[in-house]
Amino acid sequence: MNTIKLKDIKFINWNANGIENKKSTIIEFLSRHKINITCITEKHLINNEPFKIAGYNIYRKDRNTTHSSEVVAILIKKSIKHHQSSTTEIINIEATTITVPIDKHDTKIISAYNLPNKQIRKDDISGLTTQQYY
Repeated sequence: MNTIKLKDIKFINWNANGIENKKSTIIEFLSRHKINITCITEKHLINNEPFKIAGYNIYRKDRNTTHSSEVVAILIKKSIKHHQSSTTEIINIEATTITVPIDKHDTKIISAYNLPNKQIRKDDISGLTTQQYY
């Protein structure tokens, strides 16, 4: 796995409003634009429903429900050195995080979603930036 330089990263944030039925579009877009890291919100997958894209690791935050729901994911090319990181307890924000060494500095990548009708709390923001390792 490679340490990546900031100038070489292609990063997107995508509010998907459901990803399963858009999988071929995602694959084509990632390939055509050579995207390294993708943060996805509103993925609308059922808890633990399989979703894979060749050449990418996926890190998800699922809710414990039997129906599809919002929540978040991060796609990162398997060739990029990284590890999943966690956050302290967050009440009104759903989030998943990874840490990537970029230009010799650990950089936390966060895909986060503020739950509808929930106010973001100061502790939620602190929780996103407090690093814990798996």
